[in-house]
Amino acid sequence: MSQEISLRGVFPPIPTPFDGQGDVAFGALADNLAWWNEYDLRGYIVLGSNGEGVMVAEEEKIAVWAAARTVSYTHLTLPTISSV
Repeated sequence: MSQEISLRGVFPPIPTPFDGQGDVAFGALADNLAWWNEYDLRGYIVLGSNGEGVMVAEEEKIAVWAAARTVSYTHLTLPTISSV
């Protein structure tokens, strides 16, 4: 059984924050997402169009996607869209 997904609305591409050692700053990512959740957005494009997607290892990508999905998305239709 398929479920229809609406892509109407705003899905901003979000930057991935890094710390001084070049590692993903997961705390800053969570803080940013919590702040963006205060706005009328339908979801986020994670690791999609800012160029960092090709610069992080597959394990880091999975961790970033998981971290983005753990933030409360009570009003979002589709929380994240990402590059491969």
